[in-house]
Amino acid sequence: MSHEPVDVNGSNQLSIPNNIQALWTWTEHTLRATEDHDHCIHALSTQLNKILQAFTGLQWSHQLLQDTVRLNNQEVDEEIATLYSQLNFL
Repeated sequence: MSHEPVDVNGSNQLSIPNNIQALWTWTEHTLRATEDHDHCIHALSTQLNKILQAFTGLQWSHQLLQDTVRLNNQEVDEEIATLYSQLNFL
């Protein structure tokens, strides 16, 4: 097992085996990658919530439009029925 000297606090020398140093470097890299992934997941979650809100708004607007069309159709049907009755009376 080889050792590399590492300067600690400017005066003491400490030898750390290469495999432990490599493991530490890998651990730091993995931690940064995990933090980056967490950030991406949070950003995607925020975007998906905005999309869900937009779809909910569209669904509400569509339902409101359907209700308006249904009421307009009822009014037209009633007007036609009234005109038909008036024509029959004449």
